[in-house]
Amino acid sequence: MNITPTSYPGKDITLRDLSLKKAELKQKIELQQEKIVATSGELFSPLSSATSSSTLVRSFKTGLAIFDGVLIGIKLMRKIRKYFHLL
Repeated sequence: MNITPTSYPGKDITLRDLSLKKAELKQKIELQQEKIVATSGELFSPLSSATSSSTLVRSFKTGLAIFDGVLIGIKLMRKIRKYFHLL
């Protein structure tokens, strides 16, 4: 995207050329920003309306994951304590 004398053979670069190029690039950037906003809106949009059974299953899975995390934490703490008691 560099404007050099070689990109305009036989012609010097003027301020008008630079301002036109700047406006063109701004327009491209705005289009890219709109695409990014649209894509992020699709990615982070809330889930479609959930039925009561899927809500119940999701709650159960969340609870199970928390319980599993607590058990792993307890096991790790026990192993760490055993390691420091041996020293």
